[in-house]
Amino acid sequence: MKTLSKVTLITGIISFSLFGNVAFAQDSSDQYNTCQAIVKQALGEESIVKVKSSKTRSGVTTIKLQVVPPTGGRSVMRCISDANTGGEISVIDKNGNKL
Repeated sequence: MKTLSKVTLITGIISFSLFGNVAFAQDSSDQYNTCQAIVKQALGEESIVKVKSSKTRSGVTTIKLQVVPPTGGRSVMRCISDANTGGEISVIDKNGNKL
């Protein structure tokens, strides 16, 4: 009986970790697409936007973006979405200003 309980517990943990990441990947992909649109609208359609990293803590998803505008120069921006406040998405530059 103990072995069956352990197997059930391990299977549950593996299933949760696998399918939990799929849901996160879909949410962060949608957020990235929205952020990319915001950046291109603000800086120009020719801007290059790449993902550097992403993380979720306490319902807040932060994606770090590497942005190269058409005028040149490279910068890192943060794309933040807070699920606790309705999921509004904001893009913030390195000086803390919203785009």
